[in-house]
Order: sequence, then C-alpha cells, then structure tokens
Amino acid sequence: MRRSSPRPTALALIAVGTLVACVPRGEPPAGRQIVADRSSTPVGFVPSTGDGSTRVLVMRVTQDGSADLSVITLDDTGSAPVERLLASNFINFANRANGALGGNCADTDDRGRLLVLTDDSANPSFDLSRIDAVTGERQDLGPALACDLSASRRQLLVRDRDTATLYDANDQVTSLDARQNSFIGEDLYYVSSQHQLMRRSADGAASMLADDVQSFTVESTDSGPAILLRRSTSDGSTTSGATTSDSMLDVSTETETPLSFPQNASVSLSPDGRWFFVSDWQTSASTFLDWRTGEQRPIDITAEAGSGNPSWRPGRDEVWFTAIEPGGATTSVRTPDGGAFDAVLWPVQENQLDTQTGSIFTADGTYVFSVAPEPPAGAPAIQVGSADDPSAPRFDLAPAGSAVFGYWRLADGRLLVSSGTVVSEIADISAVDPTTGDRSALGEQGQVLAVGESRSLVNQHLVEHAGDLTVFDLATARATVLAPEFAVAAVVEATGGDAVAPGAGVAFRFEARFPSPYDGIWLTTAP
Repeated sequence: MRRSSPRPTALALIAVGTLVACVPRGEPPAGRQIVADRSSTPVGFVPSTGDGSTRVLVMRVTQDGSADLSVITLDDTGSAPVERLLASNFINFANRANGALGGNCADTDDRGRLLVLTDDSANPSFDLSRIDAVTGERQDLGPALACDLSASRRQLLVRDRDTATLYDANDQVTSLDARQNSFIGEDLYYVSSQHQLMRRSADGAASMLADDVQSFTVESTDSGPAILLRRSTSDGSTTSGATTSDSMLDVSTETETPLSFPQNASVSLSPDGRWFFVSDWQTSASTFLDWRTGEQRPIDITAEAGSGNPSWRPGRDEVWFTAIEPGGATTSVRTPDGGAFDAVLWPVQENQLDTQTGSIFTADGTYVFSVAPEPPAGAPAIQVGSADDPSAPRFDLAPAGSAVFGYWRLADGRLLVSSGTVVSEIADISAVDPTTGDRSALGEQGQVLAVGESRSLVNQHLVEHAGDLTVFDLATARATVLAPEFAVAAVVEATGGDAVAPGAGVAFRFEARFPSPYDGIWLTTAP
C-alpha cells in the first residue's frame, strides 16, 4: 500500500524555517523604526530649528540606480514620520564630495540650507544646489568645480571652469572674474584673469591690491593673516622658480614686502608667521629668514642631515630634520635662536600615518610619532612620545605587526587609535595614553564612525560591511550596543560642538542577511 505523501508537512516546516531566518537573532535595534525598506541610508541630520521636530536626511537608491535625497521629519508627539523629496540624482554634500569639489564648503550655510551635489549627465561638472530642508525651497546654483564659504558661512562663492559667482549674505548674485580665491573672514580675495589680486569686502566694495600675480596662499602670522604672492613674468613662468614666491602682503596694512629666495629653493613658514625656513636645492644650504626685516640666520646642518622632509613643530619655532644613514636614522632639530639637538629617532612620513593634521606631530605639537629603531617583522612599529624630550620612553601605538590606520586626540589627552592587519575598514580600536603607553580596548574588527568629547560610535565585528553598532564611554570603556549584527551605516546629530554627546540623535541603517521586519532606518539616542 502506498503511504500518504508527507509533502504538506515538509512544506510547512520549510515555510516556518524561512520565516525564522528572516528575523535576526536577539532583540530588535534600539529606538524607533522611521523607514522600513532595504534601499535607504541615513546621511545626516538637519540642524535643529527649535520647533520640536527632528529631521533626518535619507538617501534612497532608485530602480534606475540613481539616488534621491529626502528628509524624514518626526515631531515630539510621536505621530507618523513625514517624508519630503529634496533632490533627485543625489551625489553628495559639498564638503563630502570625495574630491569632486575643491575649496572650503560645509554641509550647510548660516541659515541651515543644505549645499547638495547632483549629477546631470549633460554637464561635465556636478550641479550644486542650496536647499532648505524645512520648507523644501531650492535654489539651483548650476555646475560647480569648487565652492567656498566665508567664515560666518553667510557668503558663498561657486566656481566652474570659466565662471565664478558670489552669493552674498542677502542672496544677491554677482559674477566675478576669479581664477583663484580665498575668504579671509568675510573679505574675499581673488586673482583675476588679468593677474590682479583683488579684495572684495562684505559690503561689496572692491579694490586691487597687487598686479602681475600668478597665484597666492594665505598664511597665518603673529599679527594676523598675510598673503604669500607668486609673481608671473611676461612669458607666464614664475620669476622665482616652481617652489618659491616673491612677496608677502600684510592684509591689515596692505603693505607688500619683497622676498629674496634662491631660484631653486623650498620654503615654509613658521607657526608664528615670522620665520621662513629656506632650503637651497643647488647649494644644499638652509637658512631662517625673517621676512619682515630681511634678517637671515644660517642653519648649521649638513645636506645629508636635511635629506628628509623638514617639518615645523606646531606651536614652536622648531624645524625637525631626519638624516637617513646606513647605521640608522638621526633626527636633528634647529631653532632660529640657535637652539639645536639631535636624537636617535626616525619620524614617520606623512603617508605612513593618517594623522588628520598632515604632520608627524599631534596638532598641539606635544607628541611626535616615530618608527621603532628595530621594528618587528611585518608592519613597522609606529610609536609616540614626547616631542620636548625625544630621549624619553616611547610607546607603540598598535600591537606588533599591526598597521596604524589613523588616530583621534581625545579630550583627556589620550589617542584613539585604529589599527589592524587587513584594511582600515576592519580595525581594532584602542585608547593609548602617550605618557605611559597604557592601552584600553574600545572596539574590535570594526570602524570608527564618530568621536566626541566623552563618547565614540563604532561599528564593530564587521562581516560584509554589517556589524554591531556600539557606543563606547571613553572614560570607562563601557559599551552599549544600539543595533546588533546588521548595522551598515550611521550618523550622529552634532550637539553643541560635541560629535557624540549623551542624548544626541543617532540614525542608522539596519539590513539583515535576509529580508526582515527590522530592515530600514532607525532613530535612537546615544547613552
């Protein structure tokens, strides 16, 4: 006799198994689900307007592969979220354009309006728009290769290939003949196509400060900003060579001081803005030059000792050199007043450590990074120690064999270090005391997303870009998991200058391995 088919029971078990597989293990993510789909990612918060609403910016991938930018508004009554489309073909915000835009821009201007890039295939440049995320009002600013905001963020300059447009504090529009530009406070400085250095003040008054200018850079000095000018000759080449400049222009007095640099020289300005370090490539001689008085003080250091990249120490008039010799490396330090000392120290080159300040020193100049004299096999052992006393003990930033991917200076003086043996997206995170070498773990196999005064946000235990979204208390190392296992992106609402303040909003994307009711964007707060 034929037995009855067990298929219905088997199908029922398969269906139950599929349902169970769709729901991640453990508790749901923390907070409130505000978007329920697998195609949306939080990209920021709209600055608070004080109306009791929280606004989360969301990027959603469309069926044709492009992206839309929307804002999700939640009021304090707990009513359903309201979504408004802000822009289609969204690329990025102006200050996070991954090199697409040059200049100095931020996500928002002084009124909280978003500066948004979109992609129009008809234009070789990205299109820049200014959007009010609260009202949805949009101002298209056209194609852009660079944008700059004044210090107050009330003025905006947008440059494309052959055009420059200034939007002032009253949204008045002015076309300018600007080939290079920089804001100093609220004053705009720019070089015209006729090689004139122009200044335009916030009230619209314009004046010419110098002519025959090829380019300029803004330098910080002890008496205020100054402009380093590079002159051009009639054939378009520079009179002083490829790496030198011709004069300094004092911004406050509009007086110009000629500089006499060797034709083949590299120059850099001291932190206080008084001394140039001048290195002549042809003679191998180095000099300190007081640009205001013309006084020169030769540096007693050999060409070999100066073979490495010289670095000014932040906050001090000290130039650090490295001599690489068969027996090792020696660091030499020289000051304009004749101070000098040598140390057996091999400073880290900038491309070996993402210091976020472009320096082998911490931003305040207190500590210097170096390579261990006898590094173990594998990754070089990068160490940190006192810059005041290079002979003092030095401490490893990362365990032996690990590469250092970057660091953040914490409010208590420690360094939050990202390191590992694979890639920077999957790193172990620890806080290192540069005075003792003491280390405490603050995340593993993950990525640092934000660092605040007392908290850090880390997505750790990453597998295929998803992990445990965790807030760490920097003082106690206490960890609070906001989303287990399947968090793939997160943003924090900045509060009073603190990037991860207690109680700050945290929006994150949750995407389980299989479709799940938990999928989407969630909103919670940092503990």
